[in-house]
Amino acid sequence: MNSQDYDVSVERNVSMVLSDGTQLSSDIYRVPSEQAQPVLLMRQPYGREIASTVVYAQPEYFARAGFIVIIQDVRGRGESEGDFYTFRNEAADGRETIEWAAQLDGADGRVCMYGFSYQAYTQLAVLKAKPDALVAIAPHMAAADLYNGWFYRNGILRLATTLSWGNQMLREDAWRRGATESAAALEKSYTNFKELTHQFPLATAEPLNNEDIPNYAVDWMAHSEKDAYWQALDCSEALAESEVAVFHLAGYYDYYSEGSTLAYECRKDTSKDFFLFGPWKHIPWERWMNGRDFGDQLRIDTDAMLVEFFNAQLGRGEVKHQGVQYFVLGKNCWQTSAHWPPNTGSIDYYLSSGGNANSSFGDGQLLPDTTTDSPSDHFTYDPEVPVSAPGGFIPVWGPVDLKAQQQGNNILVYDTAPFSSEQTIVGQPELELSVATTAEATDFVARLSWLKPDGSATFLCMAAASTNQERIGENNAYSLKLKFDATAVCIPVGDQLRLDIASSAFPLIARHPNTKADRLGLLNQSHFKRARQTVYHDTARPSRLKLPTL
Repeated sequence: MNSQDYDVSVERNVSMVLSDGTQLSSDIYRVPSEQAQPVLLMRQPYGREIASTVVYAQPEYFARAGFIVIIQDVRGRGESEGDFYTFRNEAADGRETIEWAAQLDGADGRVCMYGFSYQAYTQLAVLKAKPDALVAIAPHMAAADLYNGWFYRNGILRLATTLSWGNQMLREDAWRRGATESAAALEKSYTNFKELTHQFPLATAEPLNNEDIPNYAVDWMAHSEKDAYWQALDCSEALAESEVAVFHLAGYYDYYSEGSTLAYECRKDTSKDFFLFGPWKHIPWERWMNGRDFGDQLRIDTDAMLVEFFNAQLGRGEVKHQGVQYFVLGKNCWQTSAHWPPNTGSIDYYLSSGGNANSSFGDGQLLPDTTTDSPSDHFTYDPEVPVSAPGGFIPVWGPVDLKAQQQGNNILVYDTAPFSSEQTIVGQPELELSVATTAEATDFVARLSWLKPDGSATFLCMAAASTNQERIGENNAYSLKLKFDATAVCIPVGDQLRLDIASSAFPLIARHPNTKADRLGLLNQSHFKRARQTVYHDTARPSRLKLPTL
């Protein structure tokens, strides 16, 4: 079926046939032209009509900019044939789609790709196939290394996003297969997120494990280490070596922020690349978040930037976007750099207290440049009563206020003194933590927040690690290294930086049972053990926060 929207013609449900006989369905948008035009392709699993317009302009916008725009349903989704299994077929199917698109009537043989989240992965995957027609890609908010950047954080399952996204994707699969009971159960669990994340065992969470629907969500949890399953889907090497120009985009508060930064940092040659890094969540990319207004500058025209970036790579315009552009919270303005992270200095802050750093009412301090012999701090971690994620038990990832959570004695809190000059932090802070635990194994979770004179503590970034490293010293302590997600913030004079430490961020990450048992395989809560956690900060066992600064 064809239609006309003023100057843009639309061909709907255009079929292409893969080499295995599977038909894929696409919508094609174009402005009639006597000159051949490049193709702008998006491959996605959510229905062609959506076309990622939750964050991008409608396809007609890009057609009017001189592209033949193709929005395609991937295998097994929308009106495309075949069986859908996340990520597995995107490299091969994407290569054949690019070859087909480049040869369409009116196409000039060159293809660019765009899209965020899963649509971004379809671009990264196709780099393995090295299609000749591919000129540039814009994989926004995704990961080339799915294990480390999408599903696991330092080997800890990213529980909330894994279960909720798996549930979302499986609903369409269930309806397509006529699995009506599973479809109804998935609809119910999708609206009852708390029940979904509180199940036992998590590894076979219902209804994600029903036999009449695909098993990819169960597989993500079954492969809890980076084994051959994840290696087969890893695009990092192909991305590192590719000469295709890349427009990266990431958000400080995006669930996949780590995946995006790892993707950029793996590139061997970024001379043609552009990296746009802002304080966005996954959806939407706007100036207002959690009641906070980050100012006019944050509302940047990413659609125009896409067109300008692609035109430069196609030889149709000057290079306007190169290097890195990142947004500094506090100053609420954009800055530029040749690389990410920028060439920064660093400041060390050492943890200290009188032995009572529990809660924001305790005596924990962050002291610059030197460590002192001070008593260790202790807190209790009970997996049945975990510290919740930023935003609570239904996590609202973003610049939320942590002050209510930080009142609990199951959190250690350490503050800098009020800054006498503004402090700009840009990059990924690191925490070297000397700890001990009464548990067989456990987690430590750290968060940084911006503490203001009114008592509010705006969440900035988080890190987590398990005690699977070597014990050190006579007191059987662990030495942990935690790397935070990236941020860029200017803390003004009179404000402070706060570090809090706990052993959970539930349900953002899966709870540790304080045993060596598989946390995803526990049959019920009776397998949870309580633990007494210790953080040392003396000269023999210092704990240090390292801040990348400008």
